[in-house]
Amino acid sequence: MSHEVLASWIFGSILLVFMFVAYFITPNMTPDQRRIMRFVASILAGLFGGFITGFIVVKIDGQIPVIGKLAVQAGGGMALFALVWFTWQATIPHEGAADSKTLKKIVDHYSRNETQLQQTIEERDARIQTLSSALNRIQKEAKAGDQQSKTALNEARSSGDTDKLQAALISVADQQEAHIEAGTADYIQLCREIAEIAFLRGDIDEAKKRLEVILKIEPDDLDAINRMGGIHLLRGELNSAEQAYLRMGELADEDLTAKAASYGNLGLIYRKFGDLTQAEKLHRKAIEIYEKLGALEGLSRQYGNLGLIHQTRGELREAEILHKKALEINKKTHRHIGLASEYGNLGLIYRKRGDLDNAEEMHKKSLEIDTKLGRLEGIVNSYGNLGLIYQERGDLDQAETMYQKSLEIENRLGRQEGIANAYGNLGVINHSRNNLGKAEEMFQRSLSINKNIGRLESQANQYCNLGRIASISGDSVKALELWTNALDLYKQIGVPHKVERVQRWIDSSPNENAE
Repeated sequence: MSHEVLASWIFGSILLVFMFVAYFITPNMTPDQRRIMRFVASILAGLFGGFITGFIVVKIDGQIPVIGKLAVQAGGGMALFALVWFTWQATIPHEGAADSKTLKKIVDHYSRNETQLQQTIEERDARIQTLSSALNRIQKEAKAGDQQSKTALNEARSSGDTDKLQAALISVADQQEAHIEAGTADYIQLCREIAEIAFLRGDIDEAKKRLEVILKIEPDDLDAINRMGGIHLLRGELNSAEQAYLRMGELADEDLTAKAASYGNLGLIYRKFGDLTQAEKLHRKAIEIYEKLGALEGLSRQYGNLGLIHQTRGELREAEILHKKALEINKKTHRHIGLASEYGNLGLIYRKRGDLDNAEEMHKKSLEIDTKLGRLEGIVNSYGNLGLIYQERGDLDQAETMYQKSLEIENRLGRQEGIANAYGNLGVINHSRNNLGKAEEMFQRSLSINKNIGRLESQANQYCNLGRIASISGDSVKALELWTNALDLYKQIGVPHKVERVQRWIDSSPNENAE
């Protein structure tokens, strides 16, 4: 047997092994694995074709006597290369194999659950890839005759709902659990798919469960750490969130997008801790990276985050400039969730300036967008903000209606921060109606939650409110103690305009409204 024929059979055999692996061993490969497999298989096919038509030799000695033979041999190799390259994605499940209409329907259906967190490293691409992988997996199960998978696909295709899709994937995972060691990579991918769908559906417990499985197998999985940090942050578990994002920043190394995301989310945490200086520093680090990358969505989020820091400090002009920058980027990129968020932030600024009409217009714009998206987080924020406007106008009944709607949704979402805000606002309504016992109960509930999740400014606000009730009730000693607690917290987080206000209350008999 000639060397050329032997070489062709070797390359052909390796090619068959690669195809077998692609079809039967790892049918749910990651996108990067599929791209590598596609390239290697095409090269092997090209070499197989080149050698089987004869060994290619090129001699340059003033003449090119082999040009005819070279053309034939190269043509055979190139033909097989092209054949494998262009048919690979049609024969092996890949990121484009899933029904694109179904993918879009799912993403649109669950856009309501997106938050202002930098939750994914390459947000839309990562989501599409994971959802596509999940759909491909269930399509394969359905073709094999699994009725549960068939029902799940029909539901996803008709409405974008993934309730049954998640159940079908969990069923597959349960079957694989006994063979984790034999197929760890595919099992991790399966857990990632379940976590993605569960998070989109708002099933945070299931998402967390699957992420914990991934991290038990691969403790340094960057994507899982990032998503776990997001869950901790949403639940108000600030210390756990901080540790996750610090770890993410360490692991990111040269991955600038991941590094920027970790900085941005750490900034959110430190703002909630009341460390505005550190929060601002981190958001500016994130902005620096996003500017280098030209990542407009990341920039808009960080401008908005910086704007909120300036709002907390009472620096309304600087805050307005930043929120308008973020708004313009979101208009340019057609990012509706960002538009809703920034309209809401501008509404907060106008209300603080006393411009209630413009504030109401901004919050209603925000509410309109979030209602169209079905995005509960945005809707509940708008209800709370509109309640504040009605309250300042003296329309207490309308304000209370907004706060009650807000509390109902916050309880459904399980957002401790939002629940605390709603209780605080309802306390103010009862205070205004001179129902001091009910007001004190609401303020105490808010204070308790804010202590549990470590929100310093919100704790200070409730100390102020409780101090006002104590003062009105004639308990000046208790009032002084509560206001002193508030003063210390405001000084700690650096909010000078509130420090001055509380100091006036301590120095004299205040008659201002509660926070």
